[in-house]
Parts: sequence; structure tokens; C-alpha cells
Amino acid sequence: MDPKGELITQKFRIGPFGPIEGNGQYEGRNVILTRPEPTKLIEIAHFGDFGLEYEDGTTVPRDTLYLHHILAYDQSNGKFVCGCSNERSNWGPQTLPYPYRLLLAPNAVVKAQGFHMNNLKSKPITYYVTYTVKYKVHVPTDPPIRVVESFYWMDNYNVPGGDKRNSTHVRSRTNTITKDMVIVSMNGHLHQGGKRLIVEFDNAPAGQSKELCTTYNLYHDSYPCFWDCDQVCPYKNDWTSQWEMTTCYMEKPVRRGDRIKSIAEYDNSCSWRGVMAWWFNYGWDGTTKGGSSAIS
Repeated sequence: MDPKGELITQKFRIGPFGPIEGNGQYEGRNVILTRPEPTKLIEIAHFGDFGLEYEDGTTVPRDTLYLHHILAYDQSNGKFVCGCSNERSNWGPQTLPYPYRLLLAPNAVVKAQGFHMNNLKSKPITYYVTYTVKYKVHVPTDPPIRVVESFYWMDNYNVPGGDKRNSTHVRSRTNTITKDMVIVSMNGHLHQGGKRLIVEFDNAPAGQSKELCTTYNLYHDSYPCFWDCDQVCPYKNDWTSQWEMTTCYMEKPVRRGDRIKSIAEYDNSCSWRGVMAWWFNYGWDGTTKGGSSAIS
């Protein structure tokens, strides 16, 4: 991510937020995420590691406050900058490899338009959000970086359930690539009960590999299944709280008009409601920023 040792790491804390009433929810809009060097053009390699703290700086336990998602956008162009989901894992440039970088223009403001929290306890809670940015102030005479942009696909639906234990419900949706690019990273998002999310070429020529990425829902947490588990899931002990989704990194050329199929797999013994099968991706369309004629 930083072969030249030139990135600056800066941690931020915003808040306070709340109080969220016991067993209540908070859906924030227009929440400004403080950025480094607000009057300068910066190259971002990482914007994430979201965490939750009390006023005294101690960590809010994960079985107390569930951070379902944050979705943050650059207000100067409306493009996705960063986010997190699935118990504080990252969407966005978690470890963008050099020379790929996300640019933030001078005076560009980053706002979270989706900011969803759930209090899992009976007492009200007030909290702060922390995150880390790894960046470099752009120097025009430095070798060029490859400027990435985000693109994403979203699918929301209900899983019918009622099938045998450990059965699988499969749902496919097809999306079309809108311009020639190199895909740099792909990160999926599933809810509880989600097993894996696959993306592949729907129109791959004979002899060409179809698969682009397979990302998995990780369940390495002892906190039990929550939300509507008691009502929809006869085998809720099979599904502890998910921790994060894996991310694929690649340099995969795609062409405008390529059809990409997303295949979501959920447990079908439970009637999971309002689930998601989302992809957050970063691609490079050939745009560079810098003074040199070659990437070093």
C-alpha cells in the first residue's frame, strides 16, 4: 500500500451521537466526516477502521452497540468515498495498492448519508465514532498516481426460508459495466444468514474464466443472532453475529457493455427479512494525476 513510505496516518473522532434509547436505532444523515488537509488535494489510500467509543475513549463493546453501516460521499461530485458495514469492517479503500489512489479535491466535504446504529441494550447510550485516514498531499511533480472511482451494485430482498437446516437460497442479478476500466477491488455486503457472494462474467468467451470475485460472510463472534432472529429463525444458534466480508483485490480489465452476474447465497432455513446483496467496487479508467510520464 505504501512502498515509498510517504503516507500520513491520522485518526479522527466525531460526535457525540445519541442518546439512542434502549433497544432503539439511530439513522443519521448529513453527518460530516472530518478529513485531513481540508484545503489541499489529497491522495487517499485508506479511509476506514471505524470504531465506537464512549466519551472517555474506551471502546463500546460490540454486544452493546451494533454499527450496521456508514455510507459516505464526496459532496463536490456525489461519488462514494468510504463506508463500513457488518460490525465495523470497511467498505472502500481499505488497502488500495500503489499506485491506485482515491482523490479528494481542496475543500471537498465528506458526508455520511447513511449512518445506521442499533442499541442492543435496554439503557440509552451516547457514543463517538472514530476512523483512520492514510493519505498523502498531492505534489504535482511527483510520479503520477492512478485515480480510482467507485461503482456499486445493490439488491435488497427477502429470503423465503422454511427449508431444511443448512439449506441454501440462491438469487442472481445481472449488472452492466458502463465504461472500459480496470477493476482494482471488490467488497461484498450480506446480512445475517448470508453465506457468500459471487460475481462473474455473464458473457465470458469460451475458454475464459468466468469468476471475478467470491467474498464470504465471516462469523467469528460469540454474540448471538439478533434483530428478528427469534421470529424468523428456527436454528438461530447456527448464526452468530457476522463480523465482516472478505475483499478481493485484482487488476482485472473489463469493457463497457460487459455483463456481470452477482450470485448471493443465504441460509434458507430462516425467513431472513430485508437482506442485502451489495457490491462496493473501485475501478481505474485510465485517469492519472501527476507530473511524470510513467508510473514508478
